[in-house]
Amino acid sequence: MVKILPDTNVVISALIYKHKKILGALSLNQDEDALKFFEHFNNDEIIRTLTVYNESKNKLEKNAQNIKLTENKDLNKKIVAYLTKFVKIELKKFYPRPEKPLDSLVQKAKKDVRDLSDYITMRYNTVYKDDDSQRKEAKRRTKIEIKQQQNKGSWKVIFEKYREQVRIESFQVKKFMSKEPFDKNLTGKKSKDKNSGDKRILAEFVAIKRKHEENNERVDFYIASFDTGFFSAKKIYGITEKSDIVTNEIKERFEIICDIPSEIIQQCRPHV
Repeated sequence: MVKILPDTNVVISALIYKHKKILGALSLNQDEDALKFFEHFNNDEIIRTLTVYNESKNKLEKNAQNIKLTENKDLNKKIVAYLTKFVKIELKKFYPRPEKPLDSLVQKAKKDVRDLSDYITMRYNTVYKDDDSQRKEAKRRTKIEIKQQQNKGSWKVIFEKYREQVRIESFQVKKFMSKEPFDKNLTGKKSKDKNSGDKRILAEFVAIKRKHEENNERVDFYIASFDTGFFSAKKIYGITEKSDIVTNEIKERFEIICDIPSEIIQQCRPHV
């Protein structure tokens, strides 16, 4: 049995693709993949949370309000009102009965997600922050390989291997950190936490997962997301390896597999 949480961007992409003519939106490949995701899995397999529902509603309504189909202000207001109502109705079809986990489980999960965030921040500051940090980490890994394996190979070759490895790892971590709150001007005031929505979504899903585990249910848990700065691994053009430090940390800590919708479909095909 599988339980899969579609991220906000998957819900929005699926609805935009399904109703692209009405919403006046250009369709992308990821939008089609998002709709296929909802067509592949049934309601018992898809987990719905209040945070994803509310974020989707707000972003879709904002999208509808930005559509300007006519210069006639009164007519445009009517169109926006229709689109806003349409979005709510369609979203409820995609997201009937969001699951509300126990508050105690959510609070514990929020702490665990904060620990994850703190760990990634520490890794960024010590390993990935700049070229100097990355070179030091590559040297550290090179020394370990040469010492443990009694490697007789070229130091330069081994170092360059790890230099590239660290560079690839850094892409997802840097994207994650770009949305973390920070005090740019050292004023004592940090910027807005742009990862806060993703953290709430993850905490709610972890809480739901733990509730199922308390009932001794054998379930595999997944998150389908296009967000490569938090959930899914980041692909790098021209390179087969993925940048997946955050993705792997979520898997290690919570036993939740995160990937883009098309990959989730492939991984779960035996279950559907």
